[in-house]
Amino acid sequence: MDHQLEDAKVRQLSSEVATQVAQINADEASVGEYEAKYENAVSELQRLQRLLAKGAETQQAVDDANTNLKSFQSNLKRLQASADVSKSRLNETKAAFHEAQIERAQKIILSPVKGRILEIMVLVGGSVNTTEALAQICPEGKTIAVCEIDEMYAGKITIGQKGWIRNVGSIDTLSTGTVYFTYSFLKKKSLFTDQSGEKEDRRIRTIKMMLDQPEKLLLNARIECVVDISGNLKK
Repeated sequence: MDHQLEDAKVRQLSSEVATQVAQINADEASVGEYEAKYENAVSELQRLQRLLAKGAETQQAVDDANTNLKSFQSNLKRLQASADVSKSRLNETKAAFHEAQIERAQKIILSPVKGRILEIMVLVGGSVNTTEALAQICPEGKTIAVCEIDEMYAGKITIGQKGWIRNVGSIDTLSTGTVYFTYSFLKKKSLFTDQSGEKEDRRIRTIKMMLDQPEKLLLNARIECVVDISGNLKK
């Protein structure tokens, strides 16, 4: 789904977060500067008060130092308040940024697996509900063949048996493979056959074969699967 507006909002708020962080750093630097000035003013006032007590300094100098101290104290409180406001704004901006990310995520459809898109069923501008397919994906990894074994031979299939794949009606091998998964039950035949009079209640056992040379095969192609139940791979 289109999410250009959501992308722009996320970028804007991300920039605002960075700006707020920089502002907080500047505010904290100013606070640190005035804390040092305030502490120095406190020390200066105390020194002048001691000198005044000894008659070595004037009251005016003490009063000026006290005024200077109050000025630094006032500025320090103002800067600390400004820093607190900046931190509060940063938290608000981060919350808005997180909300924008969630809004954008709702416009992005993620595949449950890594792989390659084979087909997208929905046209641009179209809609899809939760019961409809959106796309077909080929998962990343090795290629497998899903095969159906007639019930006559279903009990002779075991994991690890070798086999080969060929085009329907052909004797040329497209790929060899190894049975790595077998269903533990029989089900109704799902693939079409070219044989007339085929019984509809014929049952099959589904197996999966890991292919060794899948390059010659088209994904989702109809093929014939031959399994060597003797344990010796035929060529």
